[in-house]
Amino acid sequence: EKLAKTTSPAAPAPEQKRLSKRRHIIKELIDTENSYHQDLKIIEDIYKATCTPELVAPEDKKILFGNCDEIEKFAIYFYDELRKAATQVYVPPKSQRWGTRRNSFSTTQSDNTTNAFTDAVDDEKDRTSLIGSVFLANMVTMEQVYGTYLKNHDAANQRLAALQGTPTVKCWLDECHANASDITAAWDLDSLLVKPTQRVAKYPMLLQQLLETTPADHPDHENLKTAVKDSIAMLTRINDAKKRADLVDSIVNGRRRKESDLRGGLVKAFGRRTDRLKERVGLQEAFQDPDFDDLAHKFGGHFIRLQICMRDVQDYMNRTDKAVEIINNYASALELFTDVAPSSLPEIESKWRRYGQTIRDLNLVAFTEHKTAVQKRVLTPMIACIKLHEGPQNAIAKRKKRIVDYAKCKGDEKRGIKPDKKTLEAAEIYVALNDQLKIELPKLYSLTASLVQRCLHCFLDIQLQWNSTWERKLRPLLEASDIPVDVSQIEHAFKADYGEIERKCMELSVCNGNL
Repeated sequence: EKLAKTTSPAAPAPEQKRLSKRRHIIKELIDTENSYHQDLKIIEDIYKATCTPELVAPEDKKILFGNCDEIEKFAIYFYDELRKAATQVYVPPKSQRWGTRRNSFSTTQSDNTTNAFTDAVDDEKDRTSLIGSVFLANMVTMEQVYGTYLKNHDAANQRLAALQGTPTVKCWLDECHANASDITAAWDLDSLLVKPTQRVAKYPMLLQQLLETTPADHPDHENLKTAVKDSIAMLTRINDAKKRADLVDSIVNGRRRKESDLRGGLVKAFGRRTDRLKERVGLQEAFQDPDFDDLAHKFGGHFIRLQICMRDVQDYMNRTDKAVEIINNYASALELFTDVAPSSLPEIESKWRRYGQTIRDLNLVAFTEHKTAVQKRVLTPMIACIKLHEGPQNAIAKRKKRIVDYAKCKGDEKRGIKPDKKTLEAAEIYVALNDQLKIELPKLYSLTASLVQRCLHCFLDIQLQWNSTWERKLRPLLEASDIPVDVSQIEHAFKADYGEIERKCMELSVCNGNL
């Protein structure tokens, strides 16, 4: 009965006004999400796709665009989910659809779709719109992709500002803008790169507006209420993580050196006194963080295992190099023996010479390619990974130094004394280092393990190719009966000939000592 009243033509004007306002908010959310995705497609398909290594170095390109590809994929998926959730309330005109979204929900609508506001506002249909549930279902992914993007955004802006002074880059940016000017209102690449920051910051406001026009008995009311709260919390976490990462980066990379020079001198001057204080009050135990301690204890062993893997690969290369050198010397000796004392067995001599040529080819070509492959696909990634451990290692060391400042700050607060500005700043640095390390160290361990595993898989593949090359090159030189099935056959053949060869060698004066 209540539903019939709200959907009848005689419904109160305030209710109609509320439904109309709610529909307009949903329309704004979906339409702006569509425009936002179009801007992301421009970044990907026009700017990033034409950014060649000749224009911008690969490292600069990575910093410049960050994870724009992940943002774009999430945006189109999120847009489709929003449209599905609001189909009964609002369907965008077909003219708004982005032509390249071939497999998305947005291109599967009927051609008869025009303006959704030609029909009357209907409370029954409005109750099928579940925008809040869509936000809740995608909040985790949203935080991941936007959190990563926002951490890199300042670096991208700085790199873009530096690159714009290059004539070739400026020409490229102008060409891209000329091609995109009719499909976006953004002035330049900088204006486009700020879009994700603006978009994610706007979600709480839109959700709040939608919540204010949603009655308490609406199926999506609680979801919207939770989505507003969670979206604000998400932005707070992203902002805190960015501040913490920036602070840690500035500490580890030494950009705060001028500010800390005086304090560094004081620390050196009173270092011994501080050490005695630490021993007396037991700061390490009093302010111990079990979670961090567990991660920090793993760092040393983790780092050593990584180095051991790298050293094993390097040792393999050294041993292989020596083995190839020995085989090459053996092949050269056979050829030299044939040149010095021609025998009555030309077939054997011919086989020796072909063997020598094959070994030289393997040494000069195949072995060079093998070493290059191992260096590029195995050693270089491992060395780069080892260098990446330097930052966390420095951060752990700096955290250890800052624990005294943190203890002093907490001690003052406990005694009801307001800590001075420098003490508060030092305590904030300790907290930032501690929290950031607890976030980054598990990621470092996981990614390092994955990298090493992939490197070892590559190493195995390279070795298989190396063995296959030797087999392919040497097989034509051997008769089918000469190819052993297992090692025991090699041992038997060797022992059968060894005695006779040894006896003949001992007949030579140069060997038996009679010379």
